[in-house]
Amino acid sequence: MAYRVFNGLFALLFLYSASLQFNDPDPLRWIVIYGAAAIPCLLAVWNKLNWRLPALIAAVALVWAATHVPHVAKFGQLGHMFDHWKMENEDVVYGRELFGLLIVAGWMLFLTFAERKRRSSFAS
Repeated sequence: MAYRVFNGLFALLFLYSASLQFNDPDPLRWIVIYGAAAIPCLLAVWNKLNWRLPALIAAVALVWAATHVPHVAKFGQLGHMFDHWKMENEDVVYGRELFGLLIVAGWMLFLTFAERKRRSSFAS
């Protein structure tokens, strides 16, 4: 039951995150990644998730996140990501985007392993 509730909450979180992207300079790719992350969550709520879908989304998010690491490493102080409300500083933008992608990847990896475990326990 908790599994379904958390997936419902994450689906709402990802859909909300997608809706916030409409005023972003490059909204389409962010709407796609957050929208894509919501789909496995909803499928898990309905008990219709195959582990391959969140694994694929996690891989995309991790590769994309890796492209942000050099920018964030250059910035050096992640604590300053929340010093400003607006995302006017490029380093702040990369840091926040990196963490958004890591949240997507993290939950998708959790779903991947949880679904593989659930499916293997049903088979035995």
